[in-house]
This record gives sequence, structure tokens and C-alpha cells, in this order.
Amino acid sequence: MIKVKNSKETRPTIQELLYQAPDLLKSIAPQEAVARLRVLLCFILNINRTELFTRLTDRLTIKESELFLSSIKRLQNHEPIQYITGQQEFYGRTFLVNKNVLIPRPETEELVALFRTTYPQNVHATVVDLGTGSGAIAITLALECPNLKLIAVDKSLTALKQAKVNAKRHQVQERITFYQGNFLAPVNEQADVILSNPPYISTEELATLPKHVRNFEPKLALAGGRSGLAAYHTILDQITKLSYKPNLVLLEIGMTQGEQVTAIITAALPMYSCKVKKDLSGKERFIMLEKNTS
Repeated sequence: MIKVKNSKETRPTIQELLYQAPDLLKSIAPQEAVARLRVLLCFILNINRTELFTRLTDRLTIKESELFLSSIKRLQNHEPIQYITGQQEFYGRTFLVNKNVLIPRPETEELVALFRTTYPQNVHATVVDLGTGSGAIAITLALECPNLKLIAVDKSLTALKQAKVNAKRHQVQERITFYQGNFLAPVNEQADVILSNPPYISTEELATLPKHVRNFEPKLALAGGRSGLAAYHTILDQITKLSYKPNLVLLEIGMTQGEQVTAIITAALPMYSCKVKKDLSGKERFIMLEKNTS
């Protein structure tokens, strides 16, 4: 194990630290171990990846070494690198994250992209993001689509606090209305579009998730009840009770849930056409409901 030493000459270089990545993080694949250490070193040194490669012969200061060692211990305990650095990239921007919010995934970036390619971008519309977490979806849409009015909802007050921090950081706090509550329950405005990446992990599957997910990410954002479908039942039931019907509903789903969620929709909302969409890896990942015009 690397030790902090007072002598600069005896402390390892950045390149030597990267070489040791597989030994420091034995529980993950060597390439992933190197990738995580690169992210960690960029964070500690406050530099980007390109700058890191120009400083491979540099040695960490004592303070930087101490932070590196404490962070390595957290990684060895399977804590996500995003919670250690406190940030995650989403749609080309940096979002601040902590243990109160789900770490935004690349698949959810595809949910945003699917909305942008499906819904007319030149119209004024109200879009509701259910289960906003870090606020990544709502904030990204506020930045990418100036004609939208955004509403972001989360059951967790601590998650909403983080979403508001991110909204202020990206200077869109005036564009988004935040509500605390159970999906659509606190929303009084009429929504043209509903987007959601709800919790969809079944009770059985939850126990089999990787340690960095099940031991650290918020259960409220993961657990979808015994079948993993509880959130879909709630959201779709709430839509059936609305005095109006949104034009478009986009839901992220688990890769084996397409048929089950489609069946729920067909029974509850026959006025919608329902399509299952695949993600870039070819897995069923999204449900798109479009209101029938006839």
C-alpha cells in the first residue's frame, strides 16, 4: 500500500500511481481501475484528463497524497467514484451529486435525447420531471430547450435540495419549479409532457446489485417494490385521474420490463399509443406514450 512520505523524492509519481491501479483496486477490472484513478487524480489536482497526461512525472504533495489515500480506501470499500468527487457528467455538463441522489446514468441522457427528437422544439410546453434526483433531466432540458417550462418533483427533500443546488449552479433556477411529493401528486399545473426515470429495481434484484450501487445509492431511487413495477402503477394511475391527458409520456424502464409496463399502459390508458424503445446498446430501455389524435 502507498504511504505518505515527507520526502518528495520518495513519493510515487502520477504515472506510478496509475500503474498500481489494478493492485489498489483488485475487485474491479484493471482497465476500470485505471479509469477510476484517472478521475480521482484529476479531481485531487483540479485538472482535466489532458492536463493529467502532461504531468505524469509529477509527484503529489503531502496533502494531496493524504486525500488520495483516504479516497482509495473509500474506493476499496466500493463507494462510487462520483460520491467521492461529488460530481458526475451528464449531457456534457457537470452535476454535483451526493449520497442523497442517484448517480445520473448515460441511459438517462438517451431519455433526454429521445424527448428532443420526438417533441417539437419550437413550441412552448410544460414538462414535468418525476423523481428528479440531482435535477439532471430538468436542468438539461432548461438549458437545451429555451421554450420549455420545467417542473421537477421528488419525494426526497434532501434530493430536491441537491437539485436546487445544481439548478443554481447552471443558472436555471428561475426556469424550474420544484415540488416535494409522490410523483404527480403535488403538481397542479397542466403538463404537456411527463418524463421519468423512476425506481424500477425489484426486491429480488436489489439484493444482487453491485456493492457500489446497493450499499451507497439511495434505496428510494432504486427500489420499485416486489415486482419493480410499483412506480409505473402509481404514475399511470395518477395520469388516468387527471382532468386532461399529456401529449407525451416518456419513461425509463428496466431492460426486461417492456412487455409488463406496456400491459399496464394498455389497460390503464387506451387513449395512448405505446412503443418500447431500445437504448444504444440494443436493450429495451424506454416506454413512449403518445396521445392518439383520432
